[in-house]
Formats: sequence, C-alpha cells, structure tokens
Amino acid sequence: MSSLELLGIEPPPAIKGKAILNQELITKFKATAIQDADNKVYVQFPFNGKELNLNDNYPVALQRLFSLLKQLKNEKDLNAYNEIIQLQLKTGIIETVPETEIDQGPQYYIPHRVIVKMESLTTKLRIVLDASSHMKNEISLNDCVHPGPSILKSILGILLRSRITRYLVIADIEKAFHQVRVQRGHRNATMFLWLKDPTKPPTPDNIITYRFTRLPFGITASPFLLAITILLYMELNPHPINEKIKENLYVDNVLFTPMSQEEALKNYAHSKEAFHKMHMNLREFLCNSEQVMDQIPVDDKSKSTKVKVLGHSWDSIADTYTIKIAKPPEGRPTKRNIASFQASTYDPTGVLSPIVVPIKSLMAKINDTKTKWKDPIPDHLMPEFEQIRATFTEPTYTVPRQITPLQGYTKASLIIFSDASLEHYAMCAYIRFECSDNTVESKLIFSKSRIRPKNLKNLTIPRMELLGAVIAANAASTLTSELQIPFSSITLFCDNTAALHWIIHKKSEDKWVQARVKSITENLDSLSQKGYKASFRYVPTAQNPADIASRGATLAQLKTDPMWFNGAAFLQETEESWPPTLENSPEDPKEFHCFLLGLQIQDLPGQDIIVQHTVTDAATPTEQSVVPYERTNSLRKLVTIMQKVMRWVHRIVKKRNERHPNRQYFWRGIHMKEYAMATIMNNEVTKRVVAHQYILQDHYKDAEKQWEIQPPSSPDITKDTKGIYHYSNSYVNKKHKNMPKSLIYIVHKHPLAQLIALDYHISGLHQGPKDTVRDITNKYWIKHIVALSKTIRATCVTCKRRHGNPYHYPFATQLPSIRTQICRPFQNVGIDYFGPISYKNALGETSKLWVMLATCLLTRAVHLEVVPDNTTSSFLLAMRRFIGRRGTPRTIVSDNAPAFSLGYAMMNADIISMISSSLSLTSYLASKEIEVKQITPFAPWQGGAYERIVGIVKNLFYKSIGRLQLSYVEVETLMIECEGIINSRPITANSISISDTAAIRPIDFMLPQAELSIPNNLENRTSTKIGVTEKQTREYLKHLDNLRVQLWDEFYKEMYTGKQAPTYNDKAHCSVKPQLNHVVLVKTPNVPRYRWPLGRIIKLLPSTDGHIRSVRLKCKNAEIERAVNQLIPLELSTQDIDLYTDTTAV
Repeated sequence: MSSLELLGIEPPPAIKGKAILNQELITKFKATAIQDADNKVYVQFPFNGKELNLNDNYPVALQRLFSLLKQLKNEKDLNAYNEIIQLQLKTGIIETVPETEIDQGPQYYIPHRVIVKMESLTTKLRIVLDASSHMKNEISLNDCVHPGPSILKSILGILLRSRITRYLVIADIEKAFHQVRVQRGHRNATMFLWLKDPTKPPTPDNIITYRFTRLPFGITASPFLLAITILLYMELNPHPINEKIKENLYVDNVLFTPMSQEEALKNYAHSKEAFHKMHMNLREFLCNSEQVMDQIPVDDKSKSTKVKVLGHSWDSIADTYTIKIAKPPEGRPTKRNIASFQASTYDPTGVLSPIVVPIKSLMAKINDTKTKWKDPIPDHLMPEFEQIRATFTEPTYTVPRQITPLQGYTKASLIIFSDASLEHYAMCAYIRFECSDNTVESKLIFSKSRIRPKNLKNLTIPRMELLGAVIAANAASTLTSELQIPFSSITLFCDNTAALHWIIHKKSEDKWVQARVKSITENLDSLSQKGYKASFRYVPTAQNPADIASRGATLAQLKTDPMWFNGAAFLQETEESWPPTLENSPEDPKEFHCFLLGLQIQDLPGQDIIVQHTVTDAATPTEQSVVPYERTNSLRKLVTIMQKVMRWVHRIVKKRNERHPNRQYFWRGIHMKEYAMATIMNNEVTKRVVAHQYILQDHYKDAEKQWEIQPPSSPDITKDTKGIYHYSNSYVNKKHKNMPKSLIYIVHKHPLAQLIALDYHISGLHQGPKDTVRDITNKYWIKHIVALSKTIRATCVTCKRRHGNPYHYPFATQLPSIRTQICRPFQNVGIDYFGPISYKNALGETSKLWVMLATCLLTRAVHLEVVPDNTTSSFLLAMRRFIGRRGTPRTIVSDNAPAFSLGYAMMNADIISMISSSLSLTSYLASKEIEVKQITPFAPWQGGAYERIVGIVKNLFYKSIGRLQLSYVEVETLMIECEGIINSRPITANSISISDTAAIRPIDFMLPQAELSIPNNLENRTSTKIGVTEKQTREYLKHLDNLRVQLWDEFYKEMYTGKQAPTYNDKAHCSVKPQLNHVVLVKTPNVPRYRWPLGRIIKLLPSTDGHIRSVRLKCKNAEIERAVNQLIPLELSTQDIDLYTDTTAV
C-alpha cells in the first residue's frame, strides 16, 4: 500500500537510483541463463545464500497433501485436479525426479492446494503452490530466493499511456510462467507430492514425487524470471515490436496503444510472431475496434468483451474503465478492517483519490490511540466511521478510457494543481488539449493525496502547501517521462502566497524549507533540460481542484462537480486570461502577497514616524496585556518569552527600516530603547533585565484593569522613571549595607506575585515558607507574603512528592453482611496461604511446602490444607479437597495472588461448562458461580479476617516445632491438630457460674460437643510386655502428643492474653478526597520515595457503604488497583488554593 501511495510522486533521483539498481540485477541474472541447441532459454533461481540451510519441508508437504485430498472429496473435482497434473506431465511442465539427480542442488517440497474460480474465462479449477510454507523454526523456499527488482513502478505508465490513444490492444501470454524453463540443477527446489492412483488412499507406495521443469507460480522470483526470459528472447530476436512490448509488458499482460486500425493489426501480427520465437503463445487479443477484431483469428480472440486490465475492468465496446470501490466493513470494525478498507480501492492513477481522504484521516486517528490490529476502533471514532460508511454506497465507478479529443488535437499542455489542508496535501494533473476547431478540452489524468507526516509536528499550512508543490513537481517529471507527449508548456498552480514566495525568490532561511525548494528547483531544471517550459502560478482557492483532493469528497460530490474531472474553468479560456505569471513579482513578502491577490499597496508618508508598539508601553484599557502570565508557572520562562517577543518586534522594525531608509520608525518606549541598545552592544544580560523590568511595570496596569487595584498612595511608595513602584522605610535592609534600601512593590493578587514566590521557592531548593519569605523580602514587598509562601509550598508538586500525605482511608466501623448473616459453616470463607515450611522428604533431603488456610467468616472455623507448592494446579486440588469436605462456598475473600486469580477463573469456568453439558449437575450450589472478592493489592488489612487466623496458626506451629524438621505426613498431622485446636477455641464468653451456658466453639456448628483428640497416654497401659514396633510407635505418638500439648498452651496464651482494640491514625492523611483523573504518587514497598511512580486515577471503586477505599490507576502503561491510603495526591485542592485569599484592596 505504501508503494502505491508514492506511485508517480517519487523524486526523480530516487527513481533513477532504483532503475540503476534494477538494471544491475537484471544484467547479473541474465548472465546465469543458458541456451540449448533450439535457442530455448533456461534460467536459475536467484538464490540469496540461505539455500544452504533450506530444509526439504517434506512433513509439511505430506500433511498438506492429506488435507487436499479431504478437500477433493468430490470425484469430479479430484479427477479434474489429476487431469491438470497429468497434462503438465505430458507436456513436459513437470517430471518425475530421476534417481541420478535426487540429491542435486537445494531440495524443497512445495505444498499445493486447489482454488475454484467460476468467473474465470480460461481455467475454473487452479492449482496454487505455497512456496512460503516451512516447518517450525525453519525457512521456506521464498526466504531463500531474491524476489528481484520490483516492476510495480511501470504499472502507472502503462495505465497512463492506455488513456491517450484512439485504440487499445491487449493480449495475454498463455501459461506464461510455465513457458520459462528451469535449469536441471535447480529443479529439486520445486518438488511436490501427488498420488500414482488418485482412486486409492495416500499410502507410501501410492505417493509419487514430481518436480517442475518450468517456472511454477507461487515463488516470489517468478515474475522477475519471466521478465528476464522475455528480455533474453528479444535480444536473440531483434524486431521493432520489441520496444513496444518492453514498454507495456506487465507480468503476463501485454498492451499496445496504436493510433490507427492498421497499426493495431501490425501490432497483433508482429507480437504474435515475436512470442512464437520465444516458444510462447500470445492469445486472448482484444481491441476496441470491431474491424480489427474481425481480422484476428478466433483462436487468438478473447472470449469476452470485458476483461481485467491491470486491476481495472475494461469494456471494449463502450471503451470505459470501471474502478472497483471498496465496501466498508460491517458492524464495529477492527483496526485491521479499516486498514484493509483503505487499501481495497485500487486506483493507481488517483481518479477517485478524494473519496479515500476521510479513511486516511480516520486511520491516522486510530494509530494515535495505540489501538492494536485485532482490537475494535475506539468508541469516540465510531461516529466518524459511520459517516464514512454512509458515503460508500456504490461498488464501482466508470470513466472513459480515452481522454484525448476524438477529433484530435494540435497542442497539449500539462497543468498541475497543488493544495494542502491541516491533515492532507495533494496534487492533481490535467492535460489541456487545443483542437483545430479552436475548442479546448482539459481532462484529469493523475492525482495523489498524502496525509500529514507524523514525525513533523510543527508543519504550518504554508509548509504543508510546500509539500504539495513538491509532489506536484515530482508528478510533472513522472508524467512527462511516462506519457511521452510533446507538451507545449507545463504550469504548476498553488494557492498559498508564502509557499510561492519561497519557491520563486528562494529567500527563506529555514533549512527545511530550503531543502524542499531545492528539490522543486531541480525538477524544474530537469524539465527544462528535456525541452519543457515549466513555471509556477498563483490560483485562488475557489478555482483550485486540488482543494477537493486535500479535503476529501464523496463519490456523489465528485459526480456533480465538473471542476474535479475537467479542471478550473479558466483552463477553457486563452492563457492570457489565466492568473499572471510570477517572473516579475516583487521580492518583498508583503508586496508579493499583495501582488498575487491584486491588492493596492498604500504609500508611506515621507516624514519620520515615531511609532509606539504595544510591547513598549502599557496597553489601553480595551486591550489585553501581551505578557502571558497564565501561560507559564516560571518567572524565568516568562522573562525568556518576553525577551523573544521584544527581539521579534525589534527585528521586524529593523527590517522595515532597511527597506525604507528615508521613512524610518523610531522607538518611543524606554524599554524598547534600552533593548535596542543592548542588541547593538550584544549584551544578553541587559536584554533579560529589560524584559524583566517591562513585566514589572506591565503588571501594575494589568492589575488595574483586571481587579481595579492600584498601588496605594503613600509616602513610602514611589514610582521610578521606568514605571516601577518601590517601597522604602527606615527598616528596609537597615542592617545590610550592600542590599537595596527600597523594595519593588508587587500587587499581591496579581499572578506575578505567585510566580515570584514560586521562583524563590524553587531556586532555594524547595526550602520552607520561613526561608522563602526571608529571601523574597530582600528584594520585593508583597502583602500577605507568609500566606503566599505557605500556599506555594502546599501546591508544589515536588514538595508533595517528598512530604505529602496520602488520602484518608475510611476504616470500616461495621462488619460486612457476609460476616453477620446466618448461613451454614464455610458458606462465606476467607482464603490465604502461608509458608514455606521446611520438611524432610523420603530421600532425607529438605523440601518446602505451603498451607492453604480457609476460615469461615461467620463461625470463625478453620480448615487447613497442606499443598506441595504455590502453583495454580496445587491450589485447585486443595480447593477440591476443601469443597469435598466442607461444601462449595458461595463467597470467597482472598488476596490477589496469581494462583488464586487464575484458580477462581478456572473453577467458575469449569462449573459453568459442567452445568451446560450435564443435567445432573443442576443443583442449587452448582448452578451458582463462586463469588470471589479479592482485596485491593498491597492492602493486607482488608483481609484481616483470615490474616488474624494465619498469625495464630503460624505462632502455634513454629513455637511448637522450633527448628525441628518433620516429615510431610508429620507436618500434615500437626496442621490438622492445629485445625482442631483452633476450632475448639471459644468464640463466646466462658461460663462463670454453674447456671451459665457453655461457651460456643466453631466446631460446635459442625460437630456439636466434639472432642478433637484421641488418648495416647503410655502411663495408663495395663500390659507390661510390648514389642519393639509398639514401643517405637508409642514413643512416636508421645512425641506428637507433647507437640500437641505445646500447641494448646501457645493457643491459650495467644487467645486470652489481653488485646487492645485497634487504633487508627486519622492525622496521617491529607484533606483531599480522591477524584477521577487525579495525579497521585503510588507508594511502593522496598523502593525509596523519590523513585515511587506516578499514576492517574481512572476509576473510583466505592464499597457497599459508599466510601471510597480503593481506586483503579493508570500507571506505567498498566492498570492497577490500590487502596487510597497508599496514594499521595499531587493535584491542587480548593483547600490549598483558599490558603491565600484576601479581598481587601491594597
């Protein structure tokens, strides 16, 4: 698609460079061809060196053969496919591989498949070879072959030349690629598999290997090798027709553009003979003359009067070209659909280029959103796409093939228009014919539009117009070379005076502009060397047809606008009535502009003029200050901006005075006078001082206009000659001999006061308000300076990043509903992992395991499952064991561990799929998905319900076993013992008197009054004789019993030790509430604060009580979820702004 975009508008040096490279490659591969005794040419594949690593691809070819046979289930299709192969074998196109050449050269098996084209005029069923197939991590045959020089560039010239003659003759080379013979050493690269007997299955003894002796279609080098072969044959058999064939040959299509019927018949006869000597058959001749068609033999005639010509449909009776228009995709398209839609309108000559402009604009906007190829286009671009889709209602558009006048013409001139908009630049070319009957016709021959370059952000309209002029000049060079018409003149029109001034007078100092003007000049010089007279002229926008191509238009609009297909109306008139030439235009830009627009330039008065610019003094009450106080938050930048403004004004006046030395302008304002002197002295420091002084005197008048505030009338406040107010008294800098004894007075409500305070705050390395006030008061006097300094500190983003507090976290005061509603045990659970725990495996080696803890959120019962690792598969198995003993939970609360997230998704998916496939699983629990509530990442306090139990279990276990390393079974047993101990703990108050009810335990909800231990006391045994095995077993049980006793002791210490209620620090937070699009600093564990990343809040996540405890952030191109007390806001709040308010006038 990018090659078609540049077709016809490439710079001539680039085209010339490609032509030289192509010729070198052609010469190189010509030398590799050989001839036999019958002058038949044999070619080699242009391998690129990778063929040494080429795999034979046999497994892929065999598998594709099996797939092909399944596709050819119809006996008729199978027989037709086999007949094509047998015919190729009979005619020598393919052959069986000789045993003596089985290992000769590169070897590669090409898979093949069938394609049925019912609309084809010649072959309905076709064999398609896939030379791009390869095994995994291997290369294909096409990867090893040089594709050869691209011949796409010639398609434009062929189409252009086909439109300027009275007659057109086209023909087709029969089975063109199969007429190119391949040298024996390269034939093994074209092997393929087929069946000896198609009626039998594809067993090894029924599979046969063929190879091509001729060039197969499907190899990237096939078009190049076909062209090489034809060129070689033409060198062997010289004939005048050869040049016409070479000029209008595109792959296997040959076109002739005769001016008469006699010439058309000669072209037929001579080309037929020429291709016969090439051992090729030229057939399917078609001409738009019935007389010519009557004299061509039936075997050589086309069977239809409508054929394809280089992508267009040509009706030889009506003599028209039909251009196929793309059909917009249905529904909501993806980015790939839009790209395909844009490229599907095949129009190399640009006859319908305006209709594609809106699609290009839409595609550019999609690219800006970073949408992936398979993703749908964004919602905000759908209305624009719907508007485009509504305009594409017709599948085709038909234009006359011949654009030259039927009665002939005496003179032809080339007219090219260029234009640009904000997003596109374009050109369109017309040929203007002057006929012998004094009539004039102009027809569109070529057009192109291009979208604004993405890498150039500062392209103004004049620069875009210059780009349009560049492609117009490139197109002029291309059209003169391809059309070969002796144009009497070449005129290029542009409607932008600035671009024309750059081109004509070449006065721009901009390097980018100079490079484009140089390219245009070189094109004009090249045309001049060819004998063409080329010139630029101005055209009003309303009469510029290129404006249609740069802004876009629908097909319906093109049909009703004659200017698009015929050009501007003045082209039908004599050249004297056109816009004037620019040969004698003035060099001065303003005078040049007035010259083109026909404006009268007023004479300046003869005496000296004293001018006062708005920069030099204050603006009038009806004017706005030129100082952009609100456009920057840095006083230094503001001074730099004003210095540049003053430099620009000084330069403009200086250039004007140089043009009119007898009528000069002089400065009245003191600041511009001082700036002019500093410019003469080349003193940059003085320039900044002057700019700073101008800002100070301007802010008094701006404050008077905006807030009606004036400096107070006081003997302590005086005004100097430069309009700056000073405050002085006996206390100002009394102890500092070298400091000024007066301070510059600043209006405290003006933005300049904040800029000064911020500048001192930053220059003091973000020091505190007290230090900032001290530094400011050495030079300036600002009312309420302390409050202002505090405001600056509170709103400074850098200070917030270092010292700011996070959002307030609204800790819950009530239990959630899942912890208070009556339900069965383990219906609402919290799940967490802890570990790893070391154990000894069967080999005596140390291994690790983990424990999954599930606690009932209502009864506080605990279920412990030992898992060998923390993978998703182990988690799912542990969940299956838990559900098998406790039932399917309705709600699970857990953290965001990857194993949990993936496991929950898989469980829900499995439940849904089982329900869909089995009616026996439609019970109540199985019909409900498990509701998973995962806590906010890095917010473990939200899972306190199970984190508390994890702490209890870990304390019991680790304090009991110490540094012992138990076996896997022992660890599992102790964990079950821990489960029993914790489930036996009382969750209500213990009984004090005999009348009190017993304390309730979690196990009572599952096994009322259950005792979760067995007796194993060795002292109560009655037998005195025990065996060795029993003795070892009882010692082992005693050891475990001691561990269990320790577990109980540790549990009661932990359970009944006085615990204080949790307290929350309400002061360690800011007063700002989280809002959408707030920019925040994200707390990151184990990372220094200065390296914490920034994020932007994209979604608030309210809890069931309405409080915002978590938000979703956009951070480092990823979306994350965090608790609000882990985010430090950097946005300004109303509280910060209100710190510095005062309504009292100074």
